[in-house]
Amino acid sequence: MYDYHMHSYFSTDCAIPVKEMIEGAIAAGMKEIAITDHIDYEYNSTEIQFDFDVEMGLVEYEALAEQYADRIKVRKGLEIGIQPHVLGRCSILVNMHAFDFVIASVHNSGKQDLYNGDFYRDRTPEEALLFFYEELYEMLKDYKDYSVIGHFDIVKRYNDDVKALSFEKYKEVIEKPLKEVIKAGKGIEINLSGIRQGLGETLPSLDVLKLYKELGGEIVTLGSDSHVPETIGDQFRLGIQMLREAGFDKIYRFERMQPIPVPLEVLETFYARD
Repeated sequence: MYDYHMHSYFSTDCAIPVKEMIEGAIAAGMKEIAITDHIDYEYNSTEIQFDFDVEMGLVEYEALAEQYADRIKVRKGLEIGIQPHVLGRCSILVNMHAFDFVIASVHNSGKQDLYNGDFYRDRTPEEALLFFYEELYEMLKDYKDYSVIGHFDIVKRYNDDVKALSFEKYKEVIEKPLKEVIKAGKGIEINLSGIRQGLGETLPSLDVLKLYKELGGEIVTLGSDSHVPETIGDQFRLGIQMLREAGFDKIYRFERMQPIPVPLEVLETFYARD
C-alpha cells in the first residue's frame, strides 16, 4: 500500500510518464507512493547519465498529486546518487527544494561504476566489499540530507563472488554505516527489485535487516524500484514477512522529510484480502 521507490520518464532509464506510474499504483492498490527519479552527479559511465530538470519534475508531480488526490497520495521524492566528491552538490539540491522523501543511493564507488563491472576489476571480492562499505561509512559520517539509504547492499548485485561472501565474516564492516544511519535518525529501504531481476533476494538481505534492527534501527520503507507500472508493489508480501521476521512492527511513510509510522498490521490486513 505504500511504495516508496519508483521512477518515471524524468529518470534517464525510464520512459513511462508520471501519470501512467500513478495510475499503475492505483491499480496495484497503493494508498501512497513516492516518485523518486534519479539524479547522479558525475556518474562514471559512458553509457548513461542520470540528471533531470528538478523544477520541471516537481511541477508535474504536484499537479498530478492534486489531480489524483481523491484516489492516492503522491509524495515528491528523489533518488540521489552519493559519492564523496559530490556530497556538497547533493546537499544543495535537496535543501533547495520541498521534497517529501529522499533516497540516498550508491551507484558508483571509488568513482567507478558498479553496474558495468568497473568497480570490481582489479579488486578481490573481499576488497570490493570492504571498500564499498568503508566509503559509505565515511560519507554517512557527514552527509545527512536524505531519508533512507537505498538498496544498502547493492555491492552484491553485480558480482556473484561478492554475493557469496559470508555475512558473519563481514558483519562488523556492515555495522559501521548502519550505525551512522541510526545515529542520524534516518532509515533504510527494503528494495524488492532484486527478486524480479534475478538476484534471488532483496536489497538488503534479511541478515542485514535483522542486524539493522539489533543495532536499534526502526525506520524502514518498502520500495519496488519500478520503472514500469506493472511492477509497482511487486513482492510486497515478501517484504512484510521479512519485516516481521526481523522484529519490526511498522513501516514508515514520509511528509516533508519527516517519518510517519504505519503499523505493519495495516499492510498485512490489506494483503490478506487477496
